[in-house]
Amino acid sequence: MEGIYYENVVVNKSVALVGTFSVQPIIENNFTGVAVWIQAPNVTVSGFMIRNSQTGILLDHSNNSQIYGNVLAFNSAGAILNNSCNNVISSNVLLSNVDGIGIAGSSCNNTIERNEITQGYIGINVSYSASNNTVIDNSIIGYGNDEIQYGVQISSTSDNVISGNTIIANRYGISISWSADITATDNTLIRNTHVGYSVGFGDQGYSIYLDHADNCSFDDNELDLNMIGFYFWECRNCTLSGNILKDNDVGFQMWGSSLEYYLHTIDTSNTVNGRPIYYLINQHGVVVPNDAGWVATINCSDIAVEDLTTVPNFDGVLFAYTEDSVIIDSTLSNNFDAVMLSSSSNCTVSRNVISNNGYAAIYFDGSVDCTMTENNVLYNFCVFGMRHNSTENRIFHNNFINNSWIGSFDPCQNSMDNGISEGNYWTGYNGIDSNNDGIGDTSYSLCPSNNDNYPLMGTFSDFNVTLEHYVQTVSNSTISDFQFNGTAISFNASGENWTTGFCRTCIPTALIKGTYRVFVNGAEVPYTLLPESNSTNSYLYFTYHHLTQEVTITPEFPSFLILPLFLIATLLTAIAYKKRTNKKN
Repeated sequence: MEGIYYENVVVNKSVALVGTFSVQPIIENNFTGVAVWIQAPNVTVSGFMIRNSQTGILLDHSNNSQIYGNVLAFNSAGAILNNSCNNVISSNVLLSNVDGIGIAGSSCNNTIERNEITQGYIGINVSYSASNNTVIDNSIIGYGNDEIQYGVQISSTSDNVISGNTIIANRYGISISWSADITATDNTLIRNTHVGYSVGFGDQGYSIYLDHADNCSFDDNELDLNMIGFYFWECRNCTLSGNILKDNDVGFQMWGSSLEYYLHTIDTSNTVNGRPIYYLINQHGVVVPNDAGWVATINCSDIAVEDLTTVPNFDGVLFAYTEDSVIIDSTLSNNFDAVMLSSSSNCTVSRNVISNNGYAAIYFDGSVDCTMTENNVLYNFCVFGMRHNSTENRIFHNNFINNSWIGSFDPCQNSMDNGISEGNYWTGYNGIDSNNDGIGDTSYSLCPSNNDNYPLMGTFSDFNVTLEHYVQTVSNSTISDFQFNGTAISFNASGENWTTGFCRTCIPTALIKGTYRVFVNGAEVPYTLLPESNSTNSYLYFTYHHLTQEVTITPEFPSFLILPLFLIATLLTAIAYKKRTNKKN
């Protein structure tokens, strides 16, 4: 049996149609309908090339049939099972069909295995109430701009298994939507992306995409070099174990409009770039280990994330329905949003370096009474997202440097200062300081409902000098080698030569009480005691010419003690440069 057959073959009885592998017979019909329409049970079709048809092979109410060893090319649909059960589609080659293999209607207990599918729109599609089907050990590969839109698409179905497949260079590797009880195990997904697009903007690429998928299980899958590894959108009660995510642009992305969409079981056997995921639910009083590949806290309280260096995820750290928790002393870089606070309250983000994130340094989504302070925030696309009535948050003493945009705001009221006339440092602020106190004379406008009324004229730094006390500076100089010897404060201040430097310094009165003397390179200089000073803190302001200047601040002692104390302070001060600044919003 060989040659080219231009016809529509209808099979209405049990029969075996077997071609030869050396010279495959060809069936085509110039897209006039179904090339091989199987309407009977126990049919075998093997060894054919079926091409240029609307549908290559249609199993229509056919059970216990086998389709293997065929080449299905350039059809609108390669093979479709409609209301058919207990069939096996195996070891076929499918090339450039719009849809590769489709399982629809009430089709059940079918096995799709060891097929090679390249190019087209959908590799394997399981939809419309099809259940208890197994998709196993298939290869689904797109090439360059001929990426397959969906490697495996599951929609409006339940109880199907996707196992052992290799899915490469598709826009969606595995897509599961409006389905339940789907199991995906031991799949390898590589370079599933959308050529020419970036994470978070426009059309994207996904390795495993879940949209309203409930009670699904994902075990021992490997996701490498994809645009987005796992994407969850309003899914419930999914379980993840043993999944390995490596070198994806984004490891995890998750969003839900209520708590139920975050209640998943994701244990530490899941890793991002070799580091375990800590997905905490209903936990209290936990310090998260700093080796985390991703941190998400759900309905938790009193959680501490500290000394963490993030690896790329959509949200570097996700706090959802979490309260009284902190993110401190961490490096949050190369995510889409560095921090997501979703429906959370009384959380603190402090003393972090937040840089080079694709969108926001911090995103407030329905979160209230949170504090962002003493962070260095630089080179992000934007500083904030503020949505869904995020109010009464406090943002102050941050350094916001060279971010592309302030961000997006819903109308909401938040405080941009510390309550005593100190806000944040912004590289985009061009106001003046005519009264020489280190604070801009005019506000910095963020949006109609949020302004920084006290923008800092220099970067903010905070130095821990004892277990209980900090000295804070606002300066246009680089402050380094800060020391307190029990009596005097000393530090180096450097900047562009021959320019004028200033320093606004907050000193706890418990450290140095009374009046002060300020020395720059050994010479006493005048200072202003600012009106914000009180019984707890003294605020000093002084200026100097930039070189590398050594500053010493001492209490005012009798004259015969001044020189010895100053010499002691000077001897304790190293010249090495050490800069510590915090970025502002």
